[in-house]
This record gives sequence, structure tokens and C-alpha cells, in this order.
Amino acid sequence: MQWPSAKRGSVGAVRGRTRAGGETTACGQVSYATEVKRPEPSARVSLDRLEERLELLRVAYERYFSGVDAIPPVQEHQAVTRSFLELTRNPTSSTVQRFRANTLRQRFSVYQQHWHRVLRGIENGTFTRVVAEAKRRQQEEQRQVRAAQAGASGGGDDARELRRLYEDYVAARKAAGQSLRGVDYDTIAAKLSQQIPALERQHGVKVALEVVNEGGKIRFRARPRR
Repeated sequence: MQWPSAKRGSVGAVRGRTRAGGETTACGQVSYATEVKRPEPSARVSLDRLEERLELLRVAYERYFSGVDAIPPVQEHQAVTRSFLELTRNPTSSTVQRFRANTLRQRFSVYQQHWHRVLRGIENGTFTRVVAEAKRRQQEEQRQVRAAQAGASGGGDDARELRRLYEDYVAARKAAGQSLRGVDYDTIAAKLSQQIPALERQHGVKVALEVVNEGGKIRFRARPRR
């Protein structure tokens, strides 16, 4: 059986979009086209990334408070704050992910209170690291006075060499991002004062020390003195 030919302009011959997004065929049937959209990151993935950035920010502040970094992570803090504001403006519809988002906000709030308290302590000079740094500078000045006195009495070359080695050692640890906790001039100078004569007796030549970074380990290396 053949279908009668439809005239131009008749309902059966017109192909058009329906309100539901379908398309009418010549038989009056409606077919629906499947729209393919590029998948967007899920709420879980977004929260995973935000949690990772928050943890990196916490580590950055700890590095600053411990003296490893010279400046606080202000830009990173601002970026994480913007991410939390965006999360508030576009909440997820998942109950589980909403609970997780609220937990991250609470954690961020606790972190910020701690950071602001420590920063105020640094500004006021009451933070432990600031007090310790002031004490270290005072001790450093006293050592310099003693070194100058030793130089006047004939031991200046050795004192200056020990001072240079100590400063090179501190600079190398800072460059490698290593902590300076427990590193002080008196301890290092005492060790080097014992090691240098022992090395000279062992090798039968005058030796000089230099600071090297071998595989991330900062150490002193001896070489024949020229």
C-alpha cells in the first residue's frame, strides 16, 4: 500500500520542532534528538580539588611560620577564598556533597583564625619564632664581638673561616628549603674545630672545607688547601 502524496504546506509534509524539542516526520510521528553536552566536573571532583588546595595553603603557612619561607602565601590565600565564595554562590544539589562542602568551610574558618592569630603575634613581636629570632640576633652580635677579639689576639683567620663556613651552611639549607632548627654557630664551630685538625693529621696536608649539596643533603666536604 502506498501513502498518498502530501501537498506542500500540509501538516503531514512539514518537518518542524515541537515544544518538547522533538521533530515531526511525514507520518506525523515525533522523533527526539539527543543533545550531547560536554560533561562538566562533578561536585565531588571540585571539592577534591578545593580540599587539596586548602591543604597546600596550610603547608605554605606552616613553612612561613617556621621560617623556611620569607613571605606569607597571600596570593594563594586569596585564590582559595575566591573558590569558597564561588562554592557558596553555586551550591551543589547533592546532600552528601553539601555536607562535605560545609565541613571544608568550617576547616577553612578554623585555619584562618589560627593564621590571623599567629600573624598578629608576628606583627606585635610576641610570636615564639620572632622572639627566638631576636635572641639569635643578639647572640650573633655577641659572637661577632668575640670573633673580633680573637682576631686581635692572633686567631682571626680561623674565626673568620669558621664564620664563613657557618654562613655558607645556613644559606645552603635555606636554598634547599630545609629547616634551621637546631642549627647554631657554636655547635657547628665546635665540630669543625675538631674535624679539621683530625683530617689534616689523617691526610698529612692542610685541608679546607666547603659546603656542598649532595642529593639534597647539605654537608661539609674537605679538599687540599691551595
